[in-house]
Amino acid sequence: MAYVVETDMESQVDADIIQSMRMTVCRMKADLTSAFVQAQHEQLLGDSKKRFQSGRFVNQSFLRCADTDSGAESEVSPALISQRSEKGVSHVAFHLLEYDRWLAVLSSVMPEYQVILPTYAPRLLATSTMEGAELTVKGRPVNFMRWLDRFQVTIAYENYDDFKRDILQRVFKQIKAKSSHMSLSDVLSYFDPNDDGTMRITDVAFVLRKLNLGLPERQLQQLVYELGFVDSAEEVEPVKVLALLLNGLSNFQKGAISSGKNGDPNSSPGQAPKLEAVRNLLQANKSLVSKALGGESMAHLFSRADSDDGNLSYEEAKHVLVKLIEVCGGTSEVRLVDLDELVRTIDFDGDGTVTFMEFVAAFGLTEPSLCFSGGVDTDAEDITSHLAEGIIQQICSALYDRSHALQKAFIYLDEEGGGWLPVADFENALLLVLSGSGSEADKARQVMMAPQIKDLVVSLKRSHMANPNKDTSEIDYMLFIQSFRVIDSVLEV
Repeated sequence: MAYVVETDMESQVDADIIQSMRMTVCRMKADLTSAFVQAQHEQLLGDSKKRFQSGRFVNQSFLRCADTDSGAESEVSPALISQRSEKGVSHVAFHLLEYDRWLAVLSSVMPEYQVILPTYAPRLLATSTMEGAELTVKGRPVNFMRWLDRFQVTIAYENYDDFKRDILQRVFKQIKAKSSHMSLSDVLSYFDPNDDGTMRITDVAFVLRKLNLGLPERQLQQLVYELGFVDSAEEVEPVKVLALLLNGLSNFQKGAISSGKNGDPNSSPGQAPKLEAVRNLLQANKSLVSKALGGESMAHLFSRADSDDGNLSYEEAKHVLVKLIEVCGGTSEVRLVDLDELVRTIDFDGDGTVTFMEFVAAFGLTEPSLCFSGGVDTDAEDITSHLAEGIIQQICSALYDRSHALQKAFIYLDEEGGGWLPVADFENALLLVLSGSGSEADKARQVMMAPQIKDLVVSLKRSHMANPNKDTSEIDYMLFIQSFRVIDSVLEV
């Protein structure tokens, strides 16, 4: 008897395999990220040895820049790769891996797909479903962080954006509150624990832990990766790390500002559109801002504008803003007379002065020295645009990865077997599975902190997953388990 497999059935099988691999990538994101970073570190050591032996600075096979969508690379000038400022962020932040190394990591972390990876891996890189699209990316270096960013887990409920905003605002507000009384020199000292003018991976991780951001160890490590640190020998000026961190986390504020939910105690609905207008103006004219600074950093401009205590008075902060707005051609939405109230809005703690952290956080200004030649800050833009989303995806991927364990815990606690759990029991199940016992041994495995779990539960209580027929809050836990969606953000726009 002969069996004939229809073409459409073959296509469906292929589609199912690809989707299964996407789901596994999302479940294994933390492990894949660590393995990719380690592979890149080994690659950098190997490239350095080759360059030393051959007398060449640039590995010609690696002269490529990032394809924004796929993560695969295209040709660029050798000068872009070789250019790096002293104690600056290098091109290593692009997270490039040779194709064969990328494939080897996938085989190691996802061994169940080892046999079919050579066939299906290029399709995971392709930016089109058209026949032959995978051939355009096969064999080319891969930007593994951009590639991982493609595959996202979302939770399909109406308050998902509120949940994301609450998580990020908690981190953002903690940084601002921690630094609200710090002068510029205090901030720089805090971000330079060794007082040597540089930071390395270990320094960045140490400072982030010291800030008590409310992030578990795995999310902190992801933050370090998203900031562009891979090489343990890489040295970066503290103010550059600070600018990237604040700019990345403040990117999410745009939507919050528009909706009046930015969380600043001094903000008012009337100032929100004006603050957004100034921020958008400065963001859209970064090259003009960079030229106006004359090669100086924001820290130097801030120091020159300050007359005494390391913070800016309202008048001094207004003077800096006037200068930057005029350079950018001005904005019809904000009059100069409005800047007095605008400056009061960005004074987070209301002490009558504007700190460096408050100023950078409000307007998201990156350091000019982070830019490559020509004033195009591609690297910094790539880092900051993904930084906040990286934290959210760590949380969603962890929830998705532990969905089976969560389901077992929910069923165990559901004594009546009706599919509903009181909010307290639902939250306790999440705490048990996601945050562990709090012991030192559990810290490395902890994926969500108690306040983050609380934010999730609060948002679910206001959603369609809550039982409308009960006075006491209950959540449909099976609906929650089924609400996870895995998407390829490049192919599923």
